[in-house]
Amino acid sequence: MASNRPTDDELQEKALYDIIQYLPLDKLDISEFKNINDIVRLAKNKEKLLGKIESKLDEEGKSDKKAIEENLPAIEAILKDRPELGEARISNMSWKDNDGDRKKDHNPKGMQACTFERDDQVYISFRGTPARSWIDNAKAFVEDLYTAVGIARTEIKVDTELKRYTSPMQEEALDYMESLKKSGVFEKYGNVYVTGHSKGGNEATLVTMVYSDVIDRCISGDGQGFSPEFVRYMKKTLGPEKFAEIQDKMYGFHANNDYVNVLGVSVIKDENKIYFIPEIKLESVIDLLWNHLPTAMVNVKTGKIAQVSEQGALGKFVAKVSEKLMKLNQKDREDAAITGMSPLQYLYAHESVTSVNPNFLINWCETFMDKADVVESFGNGITILGNIIGETLTEKEGEDFVRYIVDEFGDKNIWIKDLGKAYDSLDYGDKAPELIKKFISDRVDEIQGWIKDSFDRYWKAYDKYSESDLYEKREIEEYNKCKAYGTSDLGTVAINYSKTKELVNILDEMNDLVEGRILPEMEDIADSLRRLSFWKVNVRDWTDIKDSIEKNNNTRKIFKERVINYYNSCEIMEAKFVAGMYGGK
Repeated sequence: MASNRPTDDELQEKALYDIIQYLPLDKLDISEFKNINDIVRLAKNKEKLLGKIESKLDEEGKSDKKAIEENLPAIEAILKDRPELGEARISNMSWKDNDGDRKKDHNPKGMQACTFERDDQVYISFRGTPARSWIDNAKAFVEDLYTAVGIARTEIKVDTELKRYTSPMQEEALDYMESLKKSGVFEKYGNVYVTGHSKGGNEATLVTMVYSDVIDRCISGDGQGFSPEFVRYMKKTLGPEKFAEIQDKMYGFHANNDYVNVLGVSVIKDENKIYFIPEIKLESVIDLLWNHLPTAMVNVKTGKIAQVSEQGALGKFVAKVSEKLMKLNQKDREDAAITGMSPLQYLYAHESVTSVNPNFLINWCETFMDKADVVESFGNGITILGNIIGETLTEKEGEDFVRYIVDEFGDKNIWIKDLGKAYDSLDYGDKAPELIKKFISDRVDEIQGWIKDSFDRYWKAYDKYSESDLYEKREIEEYNKCKAYGTSDLGTVAINYSKTKELVNILDEMNDLVEGRILPEMEDIADSLRRLSFWKVNVRDWTDIKDSIEKNNNTRKIFKERVINYYNSCEIMEAKFVAGMYGGK
């Protein structure tokens, strides 16, 4: 069993599989056991096709084209350096129908995984956060309260207690592992490795702890940690010796200034974490985001892994912030996590907060509750994050981070240059130097403008979704078509309208949630915003959103009445049919 530090060749192979996951694999028509050379060829053909119709592409098509353009050069560079890796065969693709039920095993817009088989080894590879699932990252840092009240998301075959500490996508990762176990993959190969980038790295460490007996090594690339409750549960369940034994199998491969792997409580030992200098060009502060790119793991020119380094100032700063967040109580931690992740959903991924659960009713319920959580969490969450970040900026990790960005960007950005001067002035004692006051006053309007613009877009996206009439949405049509009908034992078509009662109950719960919690709390937030005179916020925008949610809830009430009428009509028709069978008796 492997237990030593991964070699450069192993890290390079791990990087290859991680990067491939970011290609639009579900659009490439890949058949079972196609090799990586075939995947590259299919990706190039797809890129050419999308290029020919670029002016007609929708947002999804543009995203697919961008994904190929950004990731294919790194893949080709690795294969040029290690041609033998091109023969690795892809299999067990989660976005395929592997169980023969004529449905995709997993929604490719959610958890995505596959295996890469080569010689006597198999790599189980998980993809990072998809566009719609940033909110899922927040759920992984708190106890899963929805599961606690009995909402089952997957057919995962693990104990109920574990589900309390895992997010929906983490549950799907475990579900995927169950399918591999049934397929006999673990017995087929002498070496079983598991890998992934970002959220995929987190899922890789999760499945390693649950399926440790069949996994030889785990390498997480920039993967975040877990909630304190999850770690305590695993230590208690596995026992300290077993937990430590599993930790010996797990390694982290992180950019020195990556800001994701430091989130949550890590289960990877510090001595097993390998940091590298990412292959990115820093022109502005925003470029620091590219520390998290999967392609940063390799030199795109040579295909070899990036230069090994020590953890950087940004990584240490975010780690300190996360450490403080993980010490908060459940409610405050959840508010802060959701507030931190949900804007990324809109501003980075340009997607609404939407569940990707394949079960329609659960999807609908989860989506609504997630949106409600965003609204509820914002006021408290932004305060908590602001206080913790502000406090950390006054500590060593904060000062080192500021010094780093001043050294890196001070000559390119007057803001940062002035910020450096402000920090220099802190040595003057407790006089509250005028320089700091001036820095704040000079920039506050710009900061306020950026915040307002960002959240205007945030709530515009939210409002657009909320304005939609659920009854007219494609999802409800699909539900009516696929779920409301069944087949009798004799093969005749039968109407199954029993689910409508469940739907009515969900609608009632949503109504209670909106009227009993969301709307009153939104009014409280509006009152708070009115008191923030220094922040030039148009409170009318917020109240308009509140009115929109209320309007949408009224539409939902109308829809509920339609469902009830449908149920009553079905009962009447059924009674007439049965009566007819017995001659009207």
